[in-house]
Amino acid sequence: MGCDIHAFIEVPHYGMINSWASLPFLKRDYKLFSLLAGVRNHDNGLQPVVPPRGVPENMAWAAADLYNSDLYIWHTASWLQLHELRQVAKQYRTTEIANYPLQNHDLNAIIAAMAALDLSERGLSRLVFWFDN
Repeated sequence: MGCDIHAFIEVPHYGMINSWASLPFLKRDYKLFSLLAGVRNHDNGLQPVVPPRGVPENMAWAAADLYNSDLYIWHTASWLQLHELRQVAKQYRTTEIANYPLQNHDLNAIIAAMAALDLSERGLSRLVFWFDN
């Protein structure tokens, strides 16, 4: 059975947390999942750049609604800010694992979107995510 990621880009706006993009697409990539949260790292030995934190207390309502819809299948929730995602991307590029590319274009697109949002929101955007089985 495969494992997939579910994610939201969140941006604070006037003191509230809003989802800017619900469910940005991240294809199944266990090398990336290992670096994000240590998920599916049995064979590659990779550790997460930042240990999983759980969901943030002030998660946007759209993310919270989906997360709370089925707590029995979700696991390893966490969130990362832009500078942490850039560390994940750097580690991804410098770690060679058979059958995985040296770039993840989906991750690069999310980083670009968050960088654009951070110009106007003072570096406070984050990617909130969790996994299923």
